[in-house]
Amino acid sequence: MKIISWNCHGALKAGFRKSVMDLKRIHNLAMLLILETKISGQNAQEVADSLGFPKSCIVNSDGLAGGLWLLWDDSRLSVDVLSTSNQAIHAVIQVSNNPSLPFNWFFSSIYGRPQFEIRNILWQELSAMASVIQGPWMIIGDFNDVVDQSEKFGGNQIFQTRVRAYLDCMNNCNMVDLGFIGNRFTWVNMRFSNQLIRERLDRVWVGTNLTTAKCLELTMNRAKAWSQATFGNIFKKKKKLLSQIEGIQKSPAYNISPFLWNLERDLLQEYNDILNWEADLWFLKSRTDWIIDGDRNTRFFHVTTLKHQSQNRIFGRYNDQGNWISESSGIASIAINFFSELFPTSHSHSFSNSYHSIHHQAQTSYCLESIKGCPSDKEIWMLSIL
Repeated sequence: MKIISWNCHGALKAGFRKSVMDLKRIHNLAMLLILETKISGQNAQEVADSLGFPKSCIVNSDGLAGGLWLLWDDSRLSVDVLSTSNQAIHAVIQVSNNPSLPFNWFFSSIYGRPQFEIRNILWQELSAMASVIQGPWMIIGDFNDVVDQSEKFGGNQIFQTRVRAYLDCMNNCNMVDLGFIGNRFTWVNMRFSNQLIRERLDRVWVGTNLTTAKCLELTMNRAKAWSQATFGNIFKKKKKLLSQIEGIQKSPAYNISPFLWNLERDLLQEYNDILNWEADLWFLKSRTDWIIDGDRNTRFFHVTTLKHQSQNRIFGRYNDQGNWISESSGIASIAINFFSELFPTSHSHSFSNSYHSIHHQAQTSYCLESIKGCPSDKEIWMLSIL
C-alpha cells in the first residue's frame, strides 16, 4: 500500500491533472494527499472528482492560501474522517485484505500554514488529539518548518523558538520521524544563485505503536530474505549434493582424476554442513510448541503434566514369592511389610546404651584424628615445661 503527500502549489495549474494521473499509475496509489490546492467550493470538488479516486475529503482554501484534499481508493482501504480544520484532516484507516496491518490506525494529513502564530494553533490541535488517541497514529504532510539546521541550506539561521514548538508537539504526541530515502530537501525557492534556499519541510511522523508494528514486519521480511539467500532450501540442496557426489563417483575418470577427488571432498564437506543445518532445523521445529506454549497455562502444559504423572505411577510390584501384584491394596501391603522389616521394634536398644556407644565412637574418632594430626605450638610448649 502506497500513500503520497504532494504540495501542488495550486490545483488549477497547467499539467496538474496529468501529474496526478501519472503519480497514481506509476505508484499504484491507495491514497493521495494534495496540499495547498488554492481552490475551494464546487470548483475544488469537480477537479478532485476528475482525478480517478472514488472517495475524497475536501478542505477548502482561504482564498489563495491553503487547501487540503484527501483522496483514496475505497476498494483497498476504509477511511472514516473524524474531523477537519484549515490545516489538517484527521481520519481512522483500516486496510482491506492486508494481514500485515490487521488493525485500525489514526491518520492526520497536515498542511502547516507559513505564519508561526497560525501554525501554533495546529500544534495545539495535535497535542489535544494525542490525549484521546489510543493506538497507532501517523502524521504526514507539509509542516512548513524544519527541526534542525542541517535541514536547511542557504538563507538565515533557523529560529529555535519555532523548532522547540514543533518538537514539543511531536514529543507530546509520542512521535518519531520515519526518515527518508533520496533528496534531503523537499522544497526549493527556485532562485538558483546566491539566494538559493532549500529545506526539508515535508515528512512523516509515526507513533511508537505503528513504528513497532512496522519494524516487526520489516524484521520478519528481512529474516526470511536472509534465510533464503544464506541457506536456501536445505532439502533441495541436500538432494542436489547427493546427485553431484553420486555422479562424480560413477565417472569413468574417478580413479585417476585428482580434480574429481578434490571436488568430491569439497562436496562432502558441504554435505556435512547441510546435515548439521538440517539437524538444527528439526531441533528448532521440535521445540516450537514448547516455546509458544510451555510456560503458559495451556493445553500443552496440562498434557505434559499428565504425561509425567503417568510415567511416575506404580502399576505393580513383585512380592516375596515372585508373584506380580497389580491391585492397589496388594501394592500397599508390600510397601508396609518392606518398611516394617527395615525398621523392626523388637531389636531396639536403650537410649543410654546407644548414647554411650555413640559417645565412645566419637571419642575414638577424635583420638585417632588427634594422633594423625601435627602437634600444635601450644602442645609442644606444654611438653617442654614438663
